[in-house]
Amino acid sequence: MLDGFNPRHVRIVGSYWMRFSLRTGGGLVAVLLALVTGLTVAQVFITPVENVIAGAPELGHTEDEAIDEIGRIAQSEQIVNMVEWLTGQDQSEVEYLLGEQPALLSVIWLLLLVCFPFLTALSSFNQTAGDIGSRGLRYLLLRTERANIYVGRAIGSTLFSLGSLLLLIVMVALYVGLKLRLYSFGDVLGSSVTACLALVLLSLPYIALCGWVSAMFDSAFAALAMCLVAIGVPIVFIKIADGVSDMDLAWMERLTPWGWKYELLSGDIGIRLLACAVMLGFTALFGALGLMHFHRRDL
Repeated sequence: MLDGFNPRHVRIVGSYWMRFSLRTGGGLVAVLLALVTGLTVAQVFITPVENVIAGAPELGHTEDEAIDEIGRIAQSEQIVNMVEWLTGQDQSEVEYLLGEQPALLSVIWLLLLVCFPFLTALSSFNQTAGDIGSRGLRYLLLRTERANIYVGRAIGSTLFSLGSLLLLIVMVALYVGLKLRLYSFGDVLGSSVTACLALVLLSLPYIALCGWVSAMFDSAFAALAMCLVAIGVPIVFIKIADGVSDMDLAWMERLTPWGWKYELLSGDIGIRLLACAVMLGFTALFGALGLMHFHRRDL
């Protein structure tokens, strides 16, 4: 499968594909949807906090007292139990996210972990499907090998997704850090870097999965539909099966990258490293299967 693999060709293909993605309508839509979704999630939690701070003088409280009250609410038993139920994590992990880390940012990052697998599909579904349908890859094959095309476009898609992710993280972090001033610069920076790494690692296996699906079809629309099905159906199936069965089937989520997403923010460094290794393992598996299919199919 790696016959004729050339890192220089991979770099050229990857850089061209990243620039091409930025120029297409689909690429711009993917970036806008990622930003709109992320900022909407952030605004849902930021707006109530802003209202509490803005309304503090009318209630006879200073801004510092309002910030202290927000911190106490974030670490209350009700909020801890709610996040524990949502994430399925034990209480110590939830208290780490809400107590030791900036609570407002932690909640935003948790919900972005839920959204980003699907947003990743919007920027990665057409790695090869469109050009397979138009027969455009035949001309590229005159100059390089299949492995270079497939790996290069996967890397280009990853860099494209990384760009929109970094932009979103920076916007949220700057707003919370400079406008709300709830947390110190170091806390905001540390939480943002951790979240960025977590979202990147979660995106990797889904980019590889979308590349595999894209290699199966010769229509970009069909590839997009099947990418969303491949991401969403296992999640929904496991949730339904766990809900109707007398047995605990939640462990089945561990057979997918989805089941390891919250561990990427764990306070236990060992658990976090294990989750990172699992994400890289899924990426290698899906990438190898996709490359194998692309190597064999008629172009």
